[in-house]
Amino acid sequence: MDLCEDPDSQTITALVELPGLELDDIEIQLDGNKLTIFGKHPAPGTRRPIQELKYGAFQRSINLSTGIQVGILDSSSSWA
Repeated sequence: MDLCEDPDSQTITALVELPGLELDDIEIQLDGNKLTIFGKHPAPGTRRPIQELKYGAFQRSINLSTGIQVGILDSSSSWA
């Protein structure tokens, strides 16, 4: 996760790579200054002799700077 802060627009953007997931597959919560992203990678339908990819639920939390005023929490997806 990368955080980008733009003092001119007074916004913070979290950049997160979640390959194979759609926007509906994740949940974003902001509790005070704690930003948490939850999601779940579905398991493949067949057994694989070698499996290095991770499946199942995950979460990533990060504490934001103090003094942040919460306005709009927005999520979007893009592919580069």
